[in-house]
Amino acid sequence: MSALRLNELYERHIKRLSTAERIRPIALTADDLVQAPNSSPEPPRRSMMELHGLGSEIWRGVDAQKHINQLRDVQR
Repeated sequence: MSALRLNELYERHIKRLSTAERIRPIALTADDLVQAPNSSPEPPRRSMMELHGLGSEIWRGVDAQKHINQLRDVQR
């Protein structure tokens, strides 16, 4: 529904109602929004453990201590 039609509907029908009667459409809308499925669901939460082993092939055959020693020698 366009904003213009919505404004017209409000001016013609809702604005003339009593305060208590004007609250009813608000309550209906709120209830509808609460019950409606979320149109933009949050992405699923991820776990760090999903990264376990990722890139392990890069380090296959590399001696960890030798690699650390080489890094330390470069920094000196």
